[in-house]
Amino acid sequence: MMVDWEIAEALADGSIDIKPFDPERLGPASYDLTLAPTILSPCYPMTEWESRIDLRKPVPQDRMNESVLGPDNSYMLRRRAFVLASTNEFVGLDTTRAARVEGKSSLGRVGMAVHITAGFIDPGFRGQITLEIANLGPWDLELYPGMPIAQVVFERTARAERSYAQTGRYGDQQGPTQSRYGM
Repeated sequence: MMVDWEIAEALADGSIDIKPFDPERLGPASYDLTLAPTILSPCYPMTEWESRIDLRKPVPQDRMNESVLGPDNSYMLRRRAFVLASTNEFVGLDTTRAARVEGKSSLGRVGMAVHITAGFIDPGFRGQITLEIANLGPWDLELYPGMPIAQVVFERTARAERSYAQTGRYGDQQGPTQSRYGM
């Protein structure tokens, strides 16, 4: 795991890219990421057929509603709800860096999970990070664009032979990216 001065050196030499970068959000061993204004939520109401996803086959990408929030608007994340969102920040890694997205403890303490299983970021990734946000708590939670939502932790790796740009399905990500299964 890289610490603050190593992250700063990697930003200076271009092996890590974060735009926009705010030095105030650089912690001892992570960088705080903020919530972008676009949130994708499942379409409701659902018929019984629409409430199932067969993971053996792709489904149409129209299973999600897009909510674009303005600077003063919020999104109410209901109890037991799930949405896709993304970071405001564009993150780029060369082929000698990997990263992990982690939740913020202050949000975890009210029941929010910011990634379900997709916390790993491969060497060569470039784009906004998609967040799989679930409200596991007993309260509805109001989300605001620009709020600190997650943190990213960086790691040095051996140089990858093939980068995420060559092997990844999602390319240069902009905004939340739905899975090939429609969610």
